[in-house]
Amino acid sequence: GGVHVSRIDPDAMVREQAKISADNAKDEERLAKIIWRFVKSGRLSEAARVCQYVGQPWRAVSLTGYGMHGPLPLGASAEEADEEETGARQSETLAEEIENGVGSKLLWRWACHAASKRISESIDATGYGVYESAVYALLAGDIKRAVRACDSWEDVLWVHLRCWLEYHVDSYLVEQTGRGTSCLDGIDMSEDAGNLELPHEWPI
Repeated sequence: GGVHVSRIDPDAMVREQAKISADNAKDEERLAKIIWRFVKSGRLSEAARVCQYVGQPWRAVSLTGYGMHGPLPLGASAEEADEEETGARQSETLAEEIENGVGSKLLWRWACHAASKRISESIDATGYGVYESAVYALLAGDIKRAVRACDSWEDVLWVHLRCWLEYHVDSYLVEQTGRGTSCLDGIDMSEDAGNLELPHEWPI
């Protein structure tokens, strides 16, 4: 029952005050679970390719707001990044990071946090959204929402360690550059987002 959206895009349900069909919701949940597995294993570029393949380029862009290998590639993901990027491309990537700065990274992570929070608000009512919310929570460093998709203690431990590492890297960058929070000026930081100067102050 209920009115269904007439278009499938990220804002359709809010814009039209409607919902997607049960079949579409199941498909979205399956896709989100695949993306979660890729992101969890450090294969963000593959997660983005899957999004492109299924006709959701907007989702690919939202996942890779800080590069195709994530804001802090580790292990196999870091090796893949090194193999894929030539010396010239690595120089371009470094230049982009310097130009964008830590402030842009924090802004992207705040957007991921906001997306995760908004998605999680409908989980109890619809039964869908656990994995999508967890993906954005992980990118934002929001432990509370990320662990909802974990099905083992190893996953829970990994989420805690990953978010801890991201926080300390961000803290160091902000401390060294003395920059990073001006990009958040004028943004509504109400409710549980609180003071978003650094990820550890988000609800983790």
